[in-house]
Amino acid sequence: MTKKSKALSILFLFITMAAAFGVIFCQMRIWEMDLSVPLGFGGDYILDSMIVKSICEYGFRGLYFCYRLGAPGISEMIDTPFFDVNLTSQIWVLSKFTQSHTKILYIIYFMTYPLSAGTMYLLTGRFTKRLPLRMIAGVIYAAAPYHFFRTISHITLSNYFMVPISIWLALLIAEEPFKGIAPERYGKSKWKIAVMYLSCILIGLSNVYYAFFALFCMGVALVYKGISTKKIKGLQREALSLITLLFAVLVGLMPKLIYTSQHGENTVAGVRAYMSCEIYALKVIQMILPPNFTRSAFLHKFIDHYASTAFNVNENCSSSLGAAAVTGFLIICVWVIYRLCAPGRTKSSTTVKRVDLFSLITVAMVLYSSGGGFGAIVGYFITPEIRCLTRCSIFIACLSLCVLLAALDTILDMKKEKGAVIRKGAVWVFAAAVTFMALRIDIPQSAPHWQDGMKQRHAEAQAFFAEVQNTMGSNDMIYELPYMTFPEVPPIENMPDYQPAVPYLYTDGLCYSYGAMKGRSEPLLDLSGLPAGEELLTHLRERGFAGIYVDPAGYADQGAETIAILKEQLGTEPIVCAGNSRYFFDIRGYSPDGGVE
Repeated sequence: MTKKSKALSILFLFITMAAAFGVIFCQMRIWEMDLSVPLGFGGDYILDSMIVKSICEYGFRGLYFCYRLGAPGISEMIDTPFFDVNLTSQIWVLSKFTQSHTKILYIIYFMTYPLSAGTMYLLTGRFTKRLPLRMIAGVIYAAAPYHFFRTISHITLSNYFMVPISIWLALLIAEEPFKGIAPERYGKSKWKIAVMYLSCILIGLSNVYYAFFALFCMGVALVYKGISTKKIKGLQREALSLITLLFAVLVGLMPKLIYTSQHGENTVAGVRAYMSCEIYALKVIQMILPPNFTRSAFLHKFIDHYASTAFNVNENCSSSLGAAAVTGFLIICVWVIYRLCAPGRTKSSTTVKRVDLFSLITVAMVLYSSGGGFGAIVGYFITPEIRCLTRCSIFIACLSLCVLLAALDTILDMKKEKGAVIRKGAVWVFAAAVTFMALRIDIPQSAPHWQDGMKQRHAEAQAFFAEVQNTMGSNDMIYELPYMTFPEVPPIENMPDYQPAVPYLYTDGLCYSYGAMKGRSEPLLDLSGLPAGEELLTHLRERGFAGIYVDPAGYADQGAETIAILKEQLGTEPIVCAGNSRYFFDIRGYSPDGGVE
């Protein structure tokens, strides 16, 4: 490659990344946004915010322990690690510039688009030298429906830029020729070895699902190479990359393993049911159907019909591949049939071998991840920890886009002069049409000023918690009603999971009872069986609590009875949030022997 072509390739890389950022810039109307306003007050978004704030306050240790939650103890999040080390490093770096958990989450989410587009662009360099095709593939991959399903609420899954790296590793394992019994790179490509093992470490320290499916792809590539080359001994060197990735996963889990060995296993928190691997299994029909946020009213009818009549529709609805990747997936299905029926009719070119490999990985992944597939066997008889098998869909999307790109590039490279102009024109028209469908139909569009409603709730919460903060002293402990266990529990009335973490996000220095890990310090804190009167207040004061926070959403009567009893016992009026959405009682004046001091 000449210096000019390298420079042009790098230029297109930056254009691809900029275009991918432009997608989310327009989709979320970033120019109208206030990055200090959260997306909501419940669900996984609050969990993400809670962990980000803990990392901002305590560094990497904050990923595992939060010292302002779980009062009078701490929140031992290490029992069920929610984030990956890769993402934690990004948060830690950004925390040096801003302590706003909402801004950090927004920034990381925005950056997942150019990063995903960039790695996909680099991967597609193995398939074509046509820079516009590579750019289209990068942008479409970054704008996959999967990305908009996960959004910020599943930021660790939105951070999927390492998926193309995983596919590159599988391709490297399968294609690298042997020199003797060792892959060729060990003789002259030392840089390739370094990049390969660094990539394995990066993936191993990322989300455990991406690490698992990366191992899956690399494992299939290893088997493919062994069978196609018949050099079994040489596979030992290739297996080192898989071992390195596994070692990185072990390093990421080491804090949890050490903590468990010292404090015993938590048999309550994060326990996965065996049936989960079938509940959250992959469905081919959901990969092919458009996403439920499609802007096509015609397509919406099919989606609504399926969702309203089908069995077991849940997170697996996020596995929609999008128009371009569906085309590639269908090519893979046809290609597998063709190769089985007529194996000798196709010349074994590099492109054919790559399509063979990607088709093999895709078929193996579908067989493993589909309901009742091999993943269910692993879940029931080995471990149910890798339960959300539908999350492999982003790997299938990446593989499908690569196969589509290879098909288009092959058609453009045909040497037949007859009809060449029409053929090439048709390819570019098709590429433009697929791009239009991906950007116009498969991407949700935010309404103008979509943050306005949340801005008002955010302002009300800020004013309320600022008054609470000014009333209380540093390190004062606040008990939250109604009591909600942590983590992963059903809603209590209209109070969704993780909503009790909101007070922590809006205050500094105060400690809260919510966040006590199930199976650890929970018995010390669950006073929900006591009536909201003298007995409860006495227990709280004996344990050193200075205030009570009441969320009316967690009560059928909007907390009317509880609030009335607390007013009567304390003889004081609470701090009230606008719209009566939150109440706070200062109980420092309450004497444990009864009455108010």
